[in-house]
Amino acid sequence: MSLNSVPNSLSELLSVLNVARTGAMTFRGGHPTHTLPRLFGGQTMAQALVAAGRTVPKDRLAHSLHAYFLRGGHPRRPVDLAVTLTRDGGSFSTRHVTASQDAESILEMLCSFHVPEEGLTHRSAPWPEAPAPSAVPPLQDWLHPHGAHLPDWWTAPQPFDLRFLEEPTGLTHGRARAPEQRFWLRADGDLPTDPLLHAAVVTYASDLTLLDSTLFPHGLSWYKDSVFGASLDHSIWFHREPRADEWLLCDQHSPVGHSGCAWAGFRTTDMEGRLLVSGAQEGLIRARALSPLRRP
Repeated sequence: MSLNSVPNSLSELLSVLNVARTGAMTFRGGHPTHTLPRLFGGQTMAQALVAAGRTVPKDRLAHSLHAYFLRGGHPRRPVDLAVTLTRDGGSFSTRHVTASQDAESILEMLCSFHVPEEGLTHRSAPWPEAPAPSAVPPLQDWLHPHGAHLPDWWTAPQPFDLRFLEEPTGLTHGRARAPEQRFWLRADGDLPTDPLLHAAVVTYASDLTLLDSTLFPHGLSWYKDSVFGASLDHSIWFHREPRADEWLLCDQHSPVGHSGCAWAGFRTTDMEGRLLVSGAQEGLIRARALSPLRRP
């Protein structure tokens, strides 16, 4: 399938994830037109996963990743990705990826890939049902009344169709509520069948709103209040092969925040209720009214 057959914003995301090989185990990643003031962590993780995946045998799917964010990245400078072969076993391959800008490491990630195999299969009791995606308003309907307070990154066309079951108050007016949110997500167009690409797109999306839930109990908004947030580490497990261009139900929650840090977890299911992907992130969350800002 040609990239010209998908919407512009999704096409741009696919271009960003298509990292350029610069050596046998080195790659370079670029950036989209619309960016945040700092390099988006989900983008760097997704690029690192693609780089690692291009060095493993073709029969191995993304299994898990564990990333540490070391420095804030620049949204316009290229990202250099150096992959180290840790091990190729009979059914698992493990890679270490260092992402850097100007010779300084901004992310270290360990990831594994697994040959699909037969094994014990089970699932827990079904989670609460959600309205069908067609019955939930698109993200832009929630954001439109708050456009004056939001950066171009949110108000520009998105590569995803996001449908929140409740208003995403971390992005809007920030009313106090329980530290959890649910939404439907899918790529805004059809994707090639490459499993590595689908895993990378899900990785990118996993960082879009995960820390929002850490603000909900405090009635704070990223863009209307004096709040600083930065990802510290991020882990993902791929239990089943996800299709990022099919509807995925995302559940996010933050059970604890303390000492300037807050933890948030997520689980992603398909329309049949099967758990596909789960993960967690800890972030540095500082409210200027509570503590002085220091570099992480």
